[in-house]
Parts: sequence; C-alpha cells; structure tokens
Amino acid sequence: MKLSEISAKANEQLERGKEIRDELDRSRQNLETAQTERDTRYDEMAAALEVDEDFRPKGDIVAANDAFEQSKEELASAQEQVGESESALEEINREKHETVDLLEEYAEERQSDRSRLQGASGNKFAGNLKPLDESLSEHITEAEDIRDELLVSMDEGTGGRRQGGSYSSGAMEGIGSAAGKETLQEGIGDSTDVSDSSPGEISEEERKYREQIQKERSERYRQQIMNDPMTKNPLYSGVRSPKGAGTNCLTFGINDERLGKLSYNQGHNTLRWGEDCSLAQIANILTLAGRPTTEEEVVQYVNGIRKSLYSRPRVSILRPQLNGGMIPTDIGRVLRDFGLDNDVHENGSGSGSKAAQIFGSPPQMDLDSIAQAVEEGRGVILGVNCYFLNDIHKGLNANHAISVVGTARSTSTHEVMGFYINDTGHPDVLTDGRLERSQTKFIPKWRLDWAYSVPNSAAIITRNRIR
Repeated sequence: MKLSEISAKANEQLERGKEIRDELDRSRQNLETAQTERDTRYDEMAAALEVDEDFRPKGDIVAANDAFEQSKEELASAQEQVGESESALEEINREKHETVDLLEEYAEERQSDRSRLQGASGNKFAGNLKPLDESLSEHITEAEDIRDELLVSMDEGTGGRRQGGSYSSGAMEGIGSAAGKETLQEGIGDSTDVSDSSPGEISEEERKYREQIQKERSERYRQQIMNDPMTKNPLYSGVRSPKGAGTNCLTFGINDERLGKLSYNQGHNTLRWGEDCSLAQIANILTLAGRPTTEEEVVQYVNGIRKSLYSRPRVSILRPQLNGGMIPTDIGRVLRDFGLDNDVHENGSGSGSKAAQIFGSPPQMDLDSIAQAVEEGRGVILGVNCYFLNDIHKGLNANHAISVVGTARSTSTHEVMGFYINDTGHPDVLTDGRLERSQTKFIPKWRLDWAYSVPNSAAIITRNRIR
C-alpha cells in the first residue's frame, strides 16, 4: 500500500475518532443530567412516602413513583448511549492499531530500500543517488509522524471507561422511611459508573486493551519466528536489532562460545611481525574449527615456509612490522597446510588477477553467497579495504583481512542486512560511551559491500563445515 493511501486512511480515522470522542462527551453529559434527574426524583419519592400525624401521605405517591420510573428509563438510555460511543471508540482504536502496523511495515520497507541504496554509495553514482536517499528518509519520517499522531490520538480525549457497579450513592441514604427506601431500591437496575480520566492519562480498560493487543502481536511474531525454516539452522542466534541494520534481524553464528577465544588484536608475536592481519585470521579460523591456535604459532610456521610461498613475505630486521602481509592464495595455502581445505575467490580487476589465473582461482563471491557460506558453518576470511570498512574515504585496493563469523537477516524478507566480523586491525569498539575490545562487531551490508567491492579483494572459504 502506498504511503498516500495509508495517510488518507489515517486522517479519516483521526477525524472519525474526534467525532466519536465528541459524541462520547455529549453522551456523558446526558448521563450526568439523567443521574441528577434520577436523584431528584428519588428525593421526591422519598418525600411522598412520609406521612402526617393523621397517617396520610404528604405527597402523591403514584405520580412520584411514575416520575421516578421515567427517570430510570432516561438514565438507562443515557447509559446505553455512552456504551455505544465507547464501543465505537474502541473499534476505531482497533482500526488505528492496524494502521499503525501498516505504517511500521511501510517504514521498515523504506529503510530496507535505503540500506540497498546505501550499498551503492561507494560508486561514482553516489551523487545522483543522494536525492533518492533523502526522499526515502522523508517518507520514513512522514510515516513515523503519522504513526505517532495515531498513537497520541488513542491516549488523549478518550475519557473514562465503564467500571461496573451502581450509581446508588451514600448521599441518598437516610432519606425517607426505611420502608420507602426498600420500595425504591427494589427493582432498580444496575447502572454504570463513569470515572473521567484527566487529559493524557490512560484508563485501566484502555491499558488492558493495549496490553492485550501487544501480547497478541508478540505472540504472532514469536510464532512467525518459530515457524521460520531459517531458525532451524544450528547457528541460529536469535532475534536482534543491530545498530545500522534498521530492522529486527534473525542472527546466525554469534552464540558460539568459541568466539570468546578468538584473537582481537594483531601484531602480538615474538618475531614482532606487523601487518599480519591474515595470519591472525588464519589462527581465528583454526580456533573456530575446534583447533585453538595462536597468532604466534601461525607466524612461526609462515616464517619457516616463507620462501615457498608465492608472495614470499619479506623479512626485514630493521622494519619487522612490515613482515606479515600475504596475498589471498598464500592464505589458502597455509590453511590447507593446517588441514582446512578451501577455495580462494579473487576479484580479477586488481593485481591479484595474475595469481588467480596461475592458480585457477574461482570467481569472486558476492556477499549473499558469503552469508550463505557463514550460515552453513564454513570458515570465511575476506580481503577488504580497511579504510572503507571503517567509513574512511582513503585508498582504493584491498589491504586488510577480516574473518566473517556471523550474519543478520531481516525477519520479514530474509534479506541480508549485515555481518558480524572479527577485525584484528581495529579492535576498539565504542559501546555506551566506553571503548571495549570485541571479537565480533556488526557491519551493515552496504558498508562491507563498499569495502569488499575493490580491486585485489578476495574471499577465502573453507570447503567443509567447521562449526
């Protein structure tokens, strides 16, 4: 449904709700008038039942009783009008809840559109896409504003709710004779007590109604998640709303206790090798595979075989911090040496294409295929541009290795919304104003796509499930 159609429906509901509230106010005023009239007739009837010294009635009992019966009918009619108005208000509020659901669904769809659009933000068309991104943002804001207006309209001006019981009040006690009171009270139908709520307050009945609606929605959502085939995946990690995803997500891979054993900060080895992100990630993949391995062990192994590697990592005594770099095919070679068979998927547009031709590397994998590999439990190392990954506009080619340990998909569309990665080059994560070190952090799909869609990028993926 288009936003204009939802907006028109919402405006109609708001106008109808206002009319009903006005009618409810008038009905309540009539009810108060009828209550006052009944009280007056009660007093008249009680007075008519009193007697003079010669035991004659002081007033016309029949006429007083008829008037009192008439006032009871008027009161009942007024109560019925209030009940009808309240029922109509409850019905329009239900309709508003349905429209709120539509607006939230619309906003979620537009946010998904924005996420897909932002995935293209790193290319040369970014300037042309900016107006469309702004338009999507305005549509989301408009939908949220209409939703808020509907919710506010259900909070204000709804008045009280029927609480049950009787209008009989203590002020009527003691009027007339005991026999008279018994006569009058006999056969009086139960009426309805109306307790006016102050503006902005929610009555108990409205609160319970909202709780019931929320409970029903939560149960439907829970059943939807439980019945989703994707939640049967052994790596399913529950529903989360990672910052940057823009929606609730089914997450995979991040409940694995082995994540706590991964390295999160490269460059810690006795040879003082730096720029060894790929070596740290090899250790992480082996650890995820159930073979706890340290960066030190991998560095020592690579140092021993460096002359047989295609890239032949240089070993500088004066600048050991430059010793750790490796090309994708060598990363795959070392993983195989440690017992993990794998495929190296390279981006053929960079200098790595020559190596790709020599080694017969398969074509580059897109992020959707990478997400599938992660959810199948396979180990994944990506070669990316570290600056783009951290939203820094610098550099052009892939220059950093990360491992992908989890995924996040929209609960409604199953679209990949982002990835959980281990980034040993940027371990500090700002959480609630504090810098924390984390083995995993969430990256929206559009940002990883930007960092991965560069020359020399690659995906090294194990052929077998490792977790």
